Amino acid sequence: MLPETRATLAKLRSFLTGKQLDTWQGEIPYLPQYAAIEYFHSRVKLIDSSGVSGVRFLTVYAQDTVEISNQRLEYVFSGLSKDGKLYLVAHFPVFVSTQESDEWERAFKRILNRDLTDESLEYRTYLKSVIDSLEKREDRAFQPDLAKLDQLLQSVDVSQARF
Repeated sequence: MLPETRATLAKLRSFLTGKQLDTWQGEIPYLPQYAAIEYFHSRVKLIDSSGVSGVRFLTVYAQDTVEISNQRLEYVFSGLSKDGKLYLVAHFPVFVSTQESDEWERAFKRILNRDLTDESLEYRTYLKSVIDSLEKREDRAFQPDLAKLDQLLQSVDVSQARF
C-alpha cells in the first residue's frame, strides 16, 4: 500500500472515530486521490450501519476555480467496513432546483471578471453562499433525495465479501 493511501485511511479512521464533523479542517479523507481539490464540503453526515461506517457529504472536485452547478455537484461517501479491511466509496450526481442553480450561476457571473482564484475573497464569499443554500435545504429537496442515498449506503452488506 502506498504511504499516501495509508495516511488517507488513517485520517479517515480518525475522522470517523473522533466524530469531527463540525471542526474538521481541510478535505474529508477520500480515495482514490484526485488530481483535483475538494472545493467545499456541505451536508456532512456520518453513516453508520451494522457493516459500514463512513461519512457522506456534498462537494465539487475541480482543478481550477469553477462555477458550482448541477453539472458538478456530487454526493460522496467515504467509509470503511466495520472490520476495517474494506474501503468503500460511492459517488452520485445530485441536483438542486433549476432556480437555485441559476442563482449560483448569476452570482458566479457577477464575480467572473475579477481577479478570481480559489483563494480570493470574492470566490470564498461565493462558495459560502452556495454552502449556506445547500445547508438550509431538506434532504428531499435534492434529486435524488439524500435520505434515500443514505439508506442505500446503510444497506450495503460486505459480510460475504471475499478477496
